[in-house]
Amino acid sequence: MFISRLVAFASVVLSAIVNVAALPVPEADHALAQRGLTPFEPIQAYVKRAGPVNTIPEEDPTKAPNGVIELYQRDELSTRDAKINTIPEEAPTKAPQAPNGVLEVYSRDELIKRDNINTIPEETPTQAPNGVIEVYKGA
Repeated sequence: MFISRLVAFASVVLSAIVNVAALPVPEADHALAQRGLTPFEPIQAYVKRAGPVNTIPEEDPTKAPNGVIELYQRDELSTRDAKINTIPEEAPTKAPQAPNGVLEVYSRDELIKRDNINTIPEETPTQAPNGVIEVYKGA
């Protein structure tokens, strides 16, 4: 019984000594106070660069051939505008000369002359055995 109390007392004393040893040494605070404050130097990656600022409005077309932002010249815009598709989205178009990329509107006569237009109602079952759509006749 005496030894178990002695072991319990020794463990309490040992834990108190360990906690006291973990406290900071007062001399470290004194040394820090003597060293003084130093100016804060930010990391260079976060420093704002002093350089040219883009002041061109967002709506204006620009280019940066050598890393310098500049406006497109009017002659560059006019040659580019000639290639823009101005045909309404609803109008059927064709590009007979595909490499040139020139779009043309189908004429009404060309639409009527086409013989492969599906005129069967959507609800009617159909089949196309040889690529020609016809009404499904059942088995």
